[in-house]
Amino acid sequence: MNERGLALQDVDLGEVTEAELGAAGAGVFALEGTGVVGPLPSALGPALYAMNAILMAQQVSFEEAQPSLSEEVALDRARRMIADRAQELDDLLAGGATLQELATEAGMEFGTVEVTAEGGEGIAAYIEFREAALAASPDDFPQLHEMEDGGVFALQLDEVRAPTLRPLAEVREQATALWTEAETGKRLLAEAEALAAAPDLAAAAAERGLEVTAVAPITRDGFVEGLPEGGVQAVFGMAEGETRALAGDGADGASAHVVRLTSVSLPAPEDEAARQMRAALDGQARQGIAQDALELFTRSIEAGAGVTLNQSAINAVHAQMP
Repeated sequence: MNERGLALQDVDLGEVTEAELGAAGAGVFALEGTGVVGPLPSALGPALYAMNAILMAQQVSFEEAQPSLSEEVALDRARRMIADRAQELDDLLAGGATLQELATEAGMEFGTVEVTAEGGEGIAAYIEFREAALAASPDDFPQLHEMEDGGVFALQLDEVRAPTLRPLAEVREQATALWTEAETGKRLLAEAEALAAAPDLAAAAAERGLEVTAVAPITRDGFVEGLPEGGVQAVFGMAEGETRALAGDGADGASAHVVRLTSVSLPAPEDEAARQMRAALDGQARQGIAQDALELFTRSIEAGAGVTLNQSAINAVHAQMP
């Protein structure tokens, strides 16, 4: 995943049901515990599925679900009503109506709000509104924009204020907290590096009132509680017997960790997950080689025939196809 430049959020499916996985559902739900299964079908072709947790099905009575269902129905009805009036609002703006007139005639809310790249209050908290506001210029005519939740808005830029430093009195508390967290992280990392350099890690940890925790063998897609994000990947970049200090920065504040790679072992030949992983990697390699060969062959024919293709135009056409 890292070699392809993908982050976890790029491939994470979140919580899904067997039906939502389609043809891969039966294979994934056949797992009795966390692990990797595949290759199985997906919208992008054969893929490996890593299951991190199993959530038991829950049955909710209608009486329990009625409040949330009523809210969903009301929101859905509101979205449809707004969508039905979108053309009317567009026509009012096209006819030269001001934002005040639009609010009066269409029942919309009129107001003034300050927007920065970091966010704002009220409607400025919506990313769609911030992007439209930051891209606007004083000469733009108000246009109707949609928001992810079904709402609509129109805006007009009144003023652009140059960035200025906020008074120290306003930011002292925040600046103090940020400096304290950064300095704490720096000192914790220095302490962790000193601990990692100790010849006897267990003894050095005991002197500091710390305990060394042994972790069972894990794979690259494994998880170690307490390690910062990317910690497992960092361990797989270490040499056997190496000790390294890792900095962490999570919801609980700054932290530092010391990890030692005690042994490296290959998965057993009879391990089913490893066999499936090898088969998937072999298939990906074969597919990559075939695609490279086809691309080279195609370029050779194009060069010999004197044909050039506008790939950007082709991609644009493909993107518009259903």
